Amino acid sequence: MTGSRADRKFLRKVIKFPLRLRVISGAQCPSGEVPGIAGTATSFSVGGIGFETVLPLAVRDFVQIAFILPGETRQLLIEATVQSVRATERKKSGSALKNVGVKFRNLTPQISVYLTNYMSGTFLLY
Repeated sequence: MTGSRADRKFLRKVIKFPLRLRVISGAQCPSGEVPGIAGTATSFSVGGIGFETVLPLAVRDFVQIAFILPGETRQLLIEATVQSVRATERKKSGSALKNVGVKFRNLTPQISVYLTNYMSGTFLLY
């Protein structure tokens, strides 16, 4: 079952924090930076982020995500590919929210270590 929870490589942490998106290539969403907070993370792993947004993203869209993990000061800017989009019944400012899951792309070894240490609660190696 491709794309299922059983297929995930990384442990996910349920966590909420704001993020900004820049659509690099999208089927339904114009390219460019979205001003302000474009989404709210709902889950996080070393391999990707789940978030809510009103943006009309589609599977295989290519995005850049900017965020600061809770308790940290370092802003991360990571490229990702949309893996899933699910409609919700919730609305924000009159627009329907979607649950979006993305897979990180092209992580540097330093960012991978940083994310792994954040997930494990240890920050000795970065």
